[in-house]
Amino acid sequence: MTGSKLVFKSTRKTGDYHGQMNWDLFKKWFAEMLLPNIPQKAFIIMDNALYHNILSDHSPPTPQSCKKKIKEWLEQNKVYCRDDCLKAELIEILKKMAPELIYAVDKIATAQGHKVLRTPPYHPGLQRI
Repeated sequence: MTGSKLVFKSTRKTGDYHGQMNWDLFKKWFAEMLLPNIPQKAFIIMDNALYHNILSDHSPPTPQSCKKKIKEWLEQNKVYCRDDCLKAELIEILKKMAPELIYAVDKIATAQGHKVLRTPPYHPGLQRI
């Protein structure tokens, strides 16, 4: 797409751009360079690079989240737990609720009328680039 090019000079250490790309840089490129240059209501195919999977502030916690964050989220959703609950117990409750994660990049795309489709992890054949 014209106007959406982002070029990196590869480093000797990695041999590619992965050591230089991060969420802040990706978010800026995605919002300011890519989205304005694609057709309206586009489907954006997203792989599983770490910087594509940053959770939104509105996303439920994950099992990797701290115990306090999980407990607070459960209480906000009217699931009250004893103060002496172990983190493993809170995670089991969280899993039963099966909350869907909300990714920051999805929120940015959706706000502009686009839809993000995520490929399954560890399926490089689906990313023909």
